[in-house]
Amino acid sequence: MLDRLNKLKENMAALELDGLVVTDRADVFYLSGLLSSNCLLLISQADDILLTDSRYILAAQRAREQFEIREVNFALEREAGTIIKNMRLKRVGVQDLSLSLAAYMELSRDAQGQFLPVGEMLREQRAVKDKNELDAIKRAQHITDSAFNKLLEYIKPGLSEADIASELEYLMRKSGADGFAFETIAAAGINGAKPHAQPGEYKLKRGDMLTLDFGAKKDGYCSDMTRTVAVGEPPNELRKIYNIVLDAHKRAKEFLRPGAGVREIDAIARDYIRQQGYGEYFGHGLGHGVGIEIHELPVLSYKRDGMLLPGNVVTIEPGIYIPNIGGVRIENMCFITESGYEDITRSDNNLIIL
Repeated sequence: MLDRLNKLKENMAALELDGLVVTDRADVFYLSGLLSSNCLLLISQADDILLTDSRYILAAQRAREQFEIREVNFALEREAGTIIKNMRLKRVGVQDLSLSLAAYMELSRDAQGQFLPVGEMLREQRAVKDKNELDAIKRAQHITDSAFNKLLEYIKPGLSEADIASELEYLMRKSGADGFAFETIAAAGINGAKPHAQPGEYKLKRGDMLTLDFGAKKDGYCSDMTRTVAVGEPPNELRKIYNIVLDAHKRAKEFLRPGAGVREIDAIARDYIRQQGYGEYFGHGLGHGVGIEIHELPVLSYKRDGMLLPGNVVTIEPGIYIPNIGGVRIENMCFITESGYEDITRSDNNLIIL
């Protein structure tokens, strides 16, 4: 945690900030290890203060080596503003992407000086994972892989999407998950054409494709994985698009390395799918960072700029979604090493026919 705090202070110095108010929950956890619905960090070059209420004051003691812990049972932002005034901080960064207007008004009510937006500063820092973070992500993914392999024994015609999603979440819990990285997706038959379909009462039939998008959370970190399986022999077109998506997935991974452009990697998969005649059916970006939150930097997309760095953990998840027919998505998480990548996902990518 201390290394992360020191790195943050270097970034603050580069922006000539006297202080920084950290209000984003994921960033609070990243810097302090505290999971809380009501916590705020006030960081300066001289003092680092953690404010929380009585519900979390005992849990906050884990951060006492890095932070002065203060219990505040009213608006934390108001108290932070008073501290900023007393410390005579002149240039204070605020997390404009997560700070509400009401909270900002409390913070700035009594404080003097200038408040400056810091945008994605901490998100960019969090995009490069250290060994402890990578180990936690791998633990989460191990649980996710294990649950999927056990689920394959459960899937059969007649089960609803909701049945399957519930069983998958039970298996993740049974395998050691602290929670879920996001709401589990189980989309069968024509519902597979909806990338973020909600599990419903549709019941599996022979010949259906079933798309599962799910992830465990362990020790504060997420995993993310998608598999599309067939329940019996699938129609020829769905088998065809499965192979196209799998080829696009493999081709994109071949270009994962430090310095590779996020837009260019997206184009590898997107152009291939377009060449096969299905370009209009792949609308979302190729992938995204994963960590404390399920969607982090970097974003692999035709809409973004930037390049991969050693320490990034990203998904590769091309898909094809055809209305009234169905869809296929295949997703793995990959860690960017000093010279290439390591695939963190262990489950087979080849088409599984149950």
